[in-house]
Amino acid sequence: MTHNDIILNFVHQYRKPFNTENLAELTGIETETVGQSIRTLLNNNDIKCISTQDKLYVCRNRDTCWT
Repeated sequence: MTHNDIILNFVHQYRKPFNTENLAELTGIETETVGQSIRTLLNNNDIKCISTQDKLYVCRNRDTCWT
């Protein structure tokens, strides 16, 4: 399983808003790698930013992410 797979799996299962540091801490993946994956997920519309000031993200369609 690649880092991107782990991060995408996390995004689809985590119900709370997260930031780069949370994601890195909870997955054990380096912050730099997580930051790159977040940019990719944003570009692919897999996640959305809910606070630019705090850099908080959630799954793009939270209803379907929990199923």
